[in-house]
Amino acid sequence: MSNPRRDTILAALDSYSKKQVKKDKATANKGKRNAPEKAVEKEVLKKANKLGLDLTVVDSARTFTDQGHTTTMTSEPVTDLMGDCQGGIAAYVELKSPQNRTNISYNQYRFLERKIKRGCFGACVHSAERLESIYLVWKDMDFSGRIKFLLGELPTNKKLRQRLKDDEGDLF
Repeated sequence: MSNPRRDTILAALDSYSKKQVKKDKATANKGKRNAPEKAVEKEVLKKANKLGLDLTVVDSARTFTDQGHTTTMTSEPVTDLMGDCQGGIAAYVELKSPQNRTNISYNQYRFLERKIKRGCFGACVHSAERLESIYLVWKDMDFSGRIKFLLGELPTNKKLRQRLKDDEGDLF
């Protein structure tokens, strides 16, 4: 003989369990968004070493929750790779996946811009070949040419260009 109350409770538990499995899968996939960037990271580090760049991975150690992610180790404008070139010039490299190579945030752009204006090597790249092409041109330039060149190589998107344009009008 069937117990209607028991059957209702079991059906509710089964439904809840199925929803929870779907939610867990969705949350687990959020942590894999940067997988293409990780592949770029490996090839860029190899190429950087061959070019004489000593770069270290700066991991933002993102933790993922049901509500999204929170960054626990670094603030947004810190680049993915930091180090120096031969001769001791600081180097900052932001990595992007090939699909999102212009997806640089306002804070990341401003961070790289500040470092470049101080004479550091700074770039936002989506491949080892892109790093190599920028670095080889940069290293043979004089100081003022380096700054102008690197600033011109930073990617922008429509939203970022508009925000930068709006900043030019702000006096304070």
